[in-house]
Amino acid sequence: MDNALPRRAAENPTQYNIEAIAKLEHDALERRTPTERLSDVMTKLVGNLGFLLAHLILIVCWSLLRIGASGYLVAAGARSSPPQWK
Repeated sequence: MDNALPRRAAENPTQYNIEAIAKLEHDALERRTPTERLSDVMTKLVGNLGFLLAHLILIVCWSLLRIGASGYLVAAGARSSPPQWK
C-alpha cells in the first residue's frame, strides 16, 4: 500500500486536519460567484440587530403618523369605526 501520510500529518494529525479544512474553506470562498458574494453581503446587512431595530422604529413612526392623520385610535376610543377614505 502506497498510502503514506505526509510526515506532518503523522506527527500531529489534529493540526494537519485543521489546516486541511481551513484550506478547503478558503478555496471554496475564492470560487464563489458574484451572486453568492452579493448574497453574503445582503445577509450580513439584513441579518443584524441594528437593521431590525431601524425597521421597527420606522414602522412605529409611520404607524403613529398614520394614526394622527386619520384621527382613528382604537385604544383611546376616539371613533367606533375607521374613517371612510374617499
